[in-house]
Amino acid sequence: MKVGISYVNADQAKLNTEKELNHWDFDKVVAESRNEWNERLGRIEIEGNTEKQQRLFYTDLWKSLQGRRIVSDANGQYCDMTGDQPRTGQIPLDANGSPKFNHYNSDSFWEAQWTITTLWELVYPEIAEEFITSMLLMYDDGGFIPRGPSGGNYTHVMTGASSTPFIVGAYMKGIRNYDVEKVYQGMKKNHMLGGTMGKSGYEHKTIKGGWFRILY
Repeated sequence: MKVGISYVNADQAKLNTEKELNHWDFDKVVAESRNEWNERLGRIEIEGNTEKQQRLFYTDLWKSLQGRRIVSDANGQYCDMTGDQPRTGQIPLDANGSPKFNHYNSDSFWEAQWTITTLWELVYPEIAEEFITSMLLMYDDGGFIPRGPSGGNYTHVMTGASSTPFIVGAYMKGIRNYDVEKVYQGMKKNHMLGGTMGKSGYEHKTIKGGWFRILY
């Protein structure tokens, strides 16, 4: 059985299936999956300790890569949920007509600056870069860099601006293939009332008026 998923519509889900799995060769799928995971997990080589501990390490490394959630389709279309109504957006295409990056979402950036995001930036820099370009995409769509994006929308889960250490950490590690000035302006806005710091946990649209009353 094949299952196609898209946030945009059913036709896009069918397109994703045709682009990503255009055959019924089960053994080929297994082999390709094994090769891809071997490449990802093989970027870190360990030695010593027991076999059980080594298995535990690679199991945890495998789990750390489950936080990548692609919300864009094979042709670069995605559902922008940051406005009053859903809108279909389009990721820029390269010379071959393929999306220049995936649109990633993850609603759990808080406190990850010490764990998963650091791992991604050191071992999987391409993932960190695409996350930042995804954040800039939402900055263009909705007006500010997300604290924790989910389903093409802001969540404002937890407090603070947890995307800031993510971006700064990537920049300090030399991951800079994006509009640096734009991302700086987005982070600067986030730490003011017009950005995510002006919102409470789980809010989508409201900015706490009480803050303005205190300031004035």
